[in-house]
Amino acid sequence: DGLFVNDSSIPIPYSSMRAINAPHTAMQSQFAIEVIHSQGALTIPASIDHSSETVSEFLNSKLLPKPEGFVNPALQDHWNRQRELFGEERVFLFSPRDDLAAPRRGHAMRILGLGMIATGAFWGLAATLSEIWIIPAILMGVFGGIFFLISFAKSDGTTPQIKNWKESTLIVTPAGIALLQGNLKGKLLWNEVRSIKFSGPKSFVMSSVMQGIVVQIAGSQLLILDLYDEPLSVIHKRMIDYFDADD
Repeated sequence: DGLFVNDSSIPIPYSSMRAINAPHTAMQSQFAIEVIHSQGALTIPASIDHSSETVSEFLNSKLLPKPEGFVNPALQDHWNRQRELFGEERVFLFSPRDDLAAPRRGHAMRILGLGMIATGAFWGLAATLSEIWIIPAILMGVFGGIFFLISFAKSDGTTPQIKNWKESTLIVTPAGIALLQGNLKGKLLWNEVRSIKFSGPKSFVMSSVMQGIVVQIAGSQLLILDLYDEPLSVIHKRMIDYFDADD
């Protein structure tokens, strides 16, 4: 059903995988594999006791094709031209998701909380045989309950508030990006971009800082907001891969 890391009880479902990055040469028999998924990224080290090539091929076979989403009519011609020029597999479309209020990281934290509560309950049973388990059981149950409750919380101020956000479209290609987001509209070549980085919380932080991807250009910058149908980690990875390649 998915990947289990370090004997963790929390799997990464195959259905949550978005991309598999495994750069290697013909001279390498073992290599690191990066799995981009809906909650972030996982690196499978080259030192595993199995063929990296076989693992990479297997994971790629589990990737679900992403259905084509909404394209703002103003960028439709650009979307078509870029696919003709580079091929559909190298041009990425990010459309607005259905609900901006939908939690992006709550699911994983909720599972973690439930797992800790279950562990605390098990240790509680063990405490009936030995008192040394009482304190660990209480602590595990308390912290598990905290994580579970926090998973339902929404961070104030982090929900993007822009006009006509459902009309937004982001297109990432080997040549650059095209963006229509609120008042932002335009195209950038990679050689016009100075840097690309995250802004705002990357893990659980109750913060009023809006999360996004900052694209720095000469004398200005633009912020790609967390309103698309893929997590910012996936969008950032797609952009960085092409930006670094252009360098």
